[in-house]
Amino acid sequence: MSTAGTRMRAALAAATAIGLISAAAPTAKAQERDPYRSPTHRGSASQGIERRGEVRAAATTTDLTPTTALQTINAARARYGTPALRLDTGITTALNNHARYISLNADADDDVYTEESSRPGYTASGAEIAPYAEPVWTSTLRGLVDGMLGDPYLRTSMALEQTGTAVGFGSYSGVRVFAMQFTGEPPTGYPRTFPRGVNNTTLAHRIPWMDSFGCTGLGFPVTAGLDYTQYGLVTASSGRLLADGAAVSTCTVAPDKISDASLAMVPAAALRPGTHYTGSFTASVNALGGSSKQMNLPVEFTTAAPATRIAGDQTGDKAADLFMVKNGELWFYKGRSNGSLGHGWRVGRGWSTTNWLSLAGDVNKDGRSDVLARRSDGSMWLYYSKGVGVLDGGRRLGYGWGGLGNITVVGDMNADGVTDIVARTSDGKLRRYGLTTSLSKGVVISPRWNGVVHMVGLGSLNGDARADIVGLRTDGKLMLYASNSSGQPMWGKELSSGWGTWTKLFTPGDFNGDGRLDLMGRRPDGTLSTRLNTGTTVGSAVAAGSGFGSVTVFS
Repeated sequence: MSTAGTRMRAALAAATAIGLISAAAPTAKAQERDPYRSPTHRGSASQGIERRGEVRAAATTTDLTPTTALQTINAARARYGTPALRLDTGITTALNNHARYISLNADADDDVYTEESSRPGYTASGAEIAPYAEPVWTSTLRGLVDGMLGDPYLRTSMALEQTGTAVGFGSYSGVRVFAMQFTGEPPTGYPRTFPRGVNNTTLAHRIPWMDSFGCTGLGFPVTAGLDYTQYGLVTASSGRLLADGAAVSTCTVAPDKISDASLAMVPAAALRPGTHYTGSFTASVNALGGSSKQMNLPVEFTTAAPATRIAGDQTGDKAADLFMVKNGELWFYKGRSNGSLGHGWRVGRGWSTTNWLSLAGDVNKDGRSDVLARRSDGSMWLYYSKGVGVLDGGRRLGYGWGGLGNITVVGDMNADGVTDIVARTSDGKLRRYGLTTSLSKGVVISPRWNGVVHMVGLGSLNGDARADIVGLRTDGKLMLYASNSSGQPMWGKELSSGWGTWTKLFTPGDFNGDGRLDLMGRRPDGTLSTRLNTGTTVGSAVAAGSGFGSVTVFS
């Protein structure tokens, strides 16, 4: 057996101790690949049947079907950038036959990778698939799939492998077998890392066999795959992982524990929801020509967060977060419960034409606050939030907003169940617009509105059911303009003074989870301050962050 075959068998031996399966090409006709580049199972010497332990599946009430198992694997492949697999009925039939053969001969000291014609349950198709299938005794297909995607070796060499084309799942009386078909076509688009992209949902490594890889952590492994047509053995590697900018303890999997041209590190604990992960792999890799190359591969992804219905919370921690545009890019900062800002990162490019941005409330009722933006051509756009700084492609709500100033999402001003937006026209009138999935034509609610520099909607500050306007006047006084039953602002009430130097005034949402929208503002020196909403006014200033002088718009 080749070195790669020995490595494959060692990995399988470790995996089967906890009930994980693996396999490779389903028929002898599949093109062989160089085992030193991407090792695959090609049969073995005779082995006795051993009862494997149960796979520990994810906590769920229902198991996967072959179809949903395929969907789960293909969703990961799509995120990774490799083509989808198909469910092959021929492979599945052969695997079912082989699973029956294994079950009927469980007490015999036989090789599970062959079938003898004299044994009960022998079939020609089962005998053909046997060298390429790996059996386990497991109660769930979900556990099998979790293992395929969670095992660093099997993930890189099989589940996400570029040349895979088809898959089959077989079972009989508690025995499950799996096989995968490869085309032998060369890989493209490498190097690749996994997890990859935004809102990854798998946080924990659900099957604790990592000690077989020299790691004891249970965090979902982070892997990288190189082009195995160009590179072979990884002679040395190290990994570094940061969660929201803070170092995470990891274990780097030894190169001889995984497939060639692959790297892996295992976090010591489960990945946190609603978190931005960055890092890198550093490795010495043997090129196929024999020379060694130093490589550094960046890692970046986010993990999904639950929708909390807390205004402005995008990361599931029940504290408002903040979008902003600086240097033409969209940035996202995580908020803290005291009103300060934490880790931030770029989430989009091409935002240089956006000249106004605001929290819009939960327009599509999915539990997350959405975002409104005006572009320099006067068009108004609504973006639905997907969580953790991700916005969808947006939809245009209308034109003609270029000549309006002091645009502010206030909330429901007239208790009709619709979020209202107010804006000052060029002749000094204040107009109100209703926001659903579109914008109403608007009505004038005040004939004169020239003395207010900035406005913000903090909900109701006088205890009724109507949202009010908080405005900063030219004399530096912060005023409350309560809404009457018709949704019109009444005479202002002074909340405090000395606000004349503030250059921006807005609300990212509810920082402390008390159900009230909090106030944030920027001073001329680029510092941000937060004042928590008490229900009738705003509290004392909390330093939120510095260095925001170049930001053009905030949500």
